[in-house]
Amino acid sequence: MTDDHLGWVEISRHLRQMRVTTGLFLATVPAAIAVAFLAPYRGSSVASPLTVTLTAAAASLWIGFAANRDAGNRLEKIRRAFAVHGDESRLLRDHWLVYLAVLVRLEMMVVCGLIVSLWGHGARGSGSGC
Repeated sequence: MTDDHLGWVEISRHLRQMRVTTGLFLATVPAAIAVAFLAPYRGSSVASPLTVTLTAAAASLWIGFAANRDAGNRLEKIRRAFAVHGDESRLLRDHWLVYLAVLVRLEMMVVCGLIVSLWGHGARGSGSGC
């Protein structure tokens, strides 16, 4: 086995890991949608539905914008580190970790949507919708 072939094996494994990770995270979206439409509206004794909705919307926007900036910063740090160490396995692992961090942040946006549906002006909320 040549070093070049080993690189392609690692890249193939990395791409498969990325696809599986994406699939797992994507599978949570239909589950959240099902919960949003099937779970009874809960209301909130702590905050009004409008407050919950606006807070979740603000959190989602912040998470979305921060995820992009954070991923760019992390990728730049990985590029600089790779220029020093040259370890391809570490490069692929670090790339997957950045990808995982972005997916976790996007998952938090899904959770914010679920919060809105259960406690805010969501799918089965107080009737006025968003």
